[in-house]
Amino acid sequence: MTLVSRPNSSCNHKSAQVTTDWRRKNVLLNGPMSAPVETSPLLGMRSADRIYWPMLTCAFLFCFCFCCSFVPLIPVHAFETIFSPDLSSLLQSGLATDTLQEILWVHIRLILQDSAYQGASCGPLHLERRVIRKADCLGVMVRGCVLKLPATAIATWLSFRQAGLPIGFCILLSGVVLGLLVFNAIYFTSPLSLEIQVRKLARDDAVEAASSVAEEKQDCYIAAMKTWNAFVSIRRASLGCLLCVLFLYGGNHVTILRLAHHIISIDDAFDKMAQSAPKAHQILQLAQRSNSPVSVIRVAARRALVGNSMLLAEVPHFAALREKLRPGVKQVKK
Repeated sequence: MTLVSRPNSSCNHKSAQVTTDWRRKNVLLNGPMSAPVETSPLLGMRSADRIYWPMLTCAFLFCFCFCCSFVPLIPVHAFETIFSPDLSSLLQSGLATDTLQEILWVHIRLILQDSAYQGASCGPLHLERRVIRKADCLGVMVRGCVLKLPATAIATWLSFRQAGLPIGFCILLSGVVLGLLVFNAIYFTSPLSLEIQVRKLARDDAVEAASSVAEEKQDCYIAAMKTWNAFVSIRRASLGCLLCVLFLYGGNHVTILRLAHHIISIDDAFDKMAQSAPKAHQILQLAQRSNSPVSVIRVAARRALVGNSMLLAEVPHFAALREKLRPGVKQVKK
């Protein structure tokens, strides 16, 4: 006679009953909106809020992007001990690290946008919650201060240094150039951008209300933009003259072209930072009221790095394209 083992239904029933009781207890203690629970073979059940690897990954990406700005300071012969001469020149020029920074920044920007969402969603007033419309402001400020400013400072110093100037004089000139850019952003660009935003908002409200003063508000806005354009043109012409002098009187042309790219980029970044600073400050204040900064970043990193991505089939354009191609695929299979 062959004995057939049957599954122990009573044990399975008890296990399911224990799991159900535990879930009910978790809901009673933490509420229905508590964080999801993950099961690990070694650690057992633990809340997703206590998983720190997304936040550590975010910190690593942030530090790596920041350190990439200092790669051009490494001598080229240090790279040649590991890589070929051509690859060493590419790495020392900073072009590869600039591209790598742009690739990694998209993930950091998403984490900062989610942090802004957490801060704005906790605002007690409707006007405070409206800052979510400017959720990119926090990313603009962080990118300008942490990525653009160090990269421009290093590119400026290298350009002056390769032109044959003494080290101390290079540091002094680099500090003067960056100081003028920061001074311009704080004392000129920021007040002008705020006035432009005020006039633009007044123009938009007048147009939406079909007011008789809409034409007057539009003239005021155009006048402010003309002043802004004239100021930006003078500033960029001055920077262009500086770059032309460096390009004509010695130095590595690749480094000078990279400096031109960084100066134009940080000039745009300072303009955006001047417009984004008030909203970013408001978002940070709301986030500090709601929770600690570490908790906000931890939740944002988990949501950005662990959550599911959207399928292309959810986009109407790609869904329609898929339906058009499906009959052709079936015919090929036949």
